[in-house]
Amino acid sequence: MFRTLAQGAAEDWDRQTAEKLLEIYPAHMEALGATVADLSGLCRTVRGHALSYQITERRDVFKLVVIALSLGAHFCHDPRFQEGIARSLARLSLPSGRRLTLLSTFAEAWLRSLWRGRTLSDFGARLVATLRHCTVMPDSPSALTAALRPLLPDERGILRVEQSETFLAACADHTLAYGLPDPELRLAYCASALAHGYSWFDDPLMRGLRSEFEAARSADDLHARMAGFYARFS
Repeated sequence: MFRTLAQGAAEDWDRQTAEKLLEIYPAHMEALGATVADLSGLCRTVRGHALSYQITERRDVFKLVVIALSLGAHFCHDPRFQEGIARSLARLSLPSGRRLTLLSTFAEAWLRSLWRGRTLSDFGARLVATLRHCTVMPDSPSALTAALRPLLPDERGILRVEQSETFLAACADHTLAYGLPDPELRLAYCASALAHGYSWFDDPLMRGLRSEFEAARSADDLHARMAGFYARFS
């Protein structure tokens, strides 16, 4: 009975938090095509991550959800963020509020480096241009990293080459698990992951972009669909 009551309270929190996020970020959520159900799914996913780090305070879990809006629903498993997480969330001897402050500082530095004052629509334009220039899926993590260099963040103190290679190697493996055998789709998935995060096909907020991948009938069709998706954020 107590487990049932707790589950009901958690679901209520997910829904209420989802509605709050829609109020805070209406334009962004509209561009994503995100619904209350999608955002509730994100909250549920992040709650699972929070428990693994012994974070249970509602305010702290809410902060994790907001961070996940930018780093991706599965950012806790992202190879690029493991050092930052080790210095923040994983320091279980610290109060949860302090750990969230440290994580927020890391996330802010990362996002500043990635976006460099640009918008998501700017990233999308660079992404599509890169994909049109590089039409063959590289055969190694180092070659894949080199091909996607225009999309990588400034590496000064933020990201090392080996971290990029580890991340992109994992993304390449994910493409096979998601049933994306075509080289163009695999390359586009890996490139998109640079902005949308680890396992982004399973991120509830990225349902719209995933549907474009699944509907594309050719590389040119995919590029056009992606350009249209990112143009919503201008």
